[in-house]
Amino acid sequence: MRLTATLLLFVCATFAQKAEDSLTFEVASVKPHTADTPGQPPRTAQDQGRIVMSNRLLRSMIIEAFGIRNFQLEHPAWMDQNRYDIVAKIPEGATKEQQRIMMRNLLTERFQLQVRRETRNLAALALVPGKGEPKLTRNDAPPDPDAGIKQSVRNGIITDTARQQSMAKLVTWLTGALDRPVLNETGLDGNFDFSMSWSVDTATADTDLHDALISAVQQLGLKLESRKAPVEVLIVVSALKVPLEN
Repeated sequence: MRLTATLLLFVCATFAQKAEDSLTFEVASVKPHTADTPGQPPRTAQDQGRIVMSNRLLRSMIIEAFGIRNFQLEHPAWMDQNRYDIVAKIPEGATKEQQRIMMRNLLTERFQLQVRRETRNLAALALVPGKGEPKLTRNDAPPDPDAGIKQSVRNGIITDTARQQSMAKLVTWLTGALDRPVLNETGLDGNFDFSMSWSVDTATADTDLHDALISAVQQLGLKLESRKAPVEVLIVVSALKVPLEN
């Protein structure tokens, strides 16, 4: 019985892999970026059934295609320098997730991208209760599609206002803001409204942003503590600097 279940899992995984391999853009152009306009910023746009990328780092495209964070990618140094342009036609009806798989397949085909995954213990932060009661307002109203965490800046002060957000969503937001794994160890269930603020002057560098957010979180009656956490990392084994011809 156990052998049958193992074989079934293997067959399902193999079928899923083959199905993913077959997802490709209808037409795709991949070229090294030529700096016709000095200082031109990286750009990604989607219109009329096409994805248009300009002046993009391969590192950034891998992160987006695999749905990971910056801290989850290990790559050669040249991926922080070489830039590329991509124009791809999206098959009609393709979902966002299917488009991401198509981009992975495109990078594999044109850049001969090879990656492997492994789990590593990385420096992380844990969101935990502070002293006293958390300064959060429970919001048990029906789900609102417009709810979220919104940021505003006024008179040099950054304010993040959250409505109907769980602690799981807060740590996801903090993970993105700090570019570091954040764990939810608050023990708080449900959705909440809350806000926190800090000065723009203290958020101009990575270390300042880290310190500013730690102070801001304390306004919620919570705190961030250092931890080590197992995190899945994507390692680039090899890739071409010059993509194969279209």
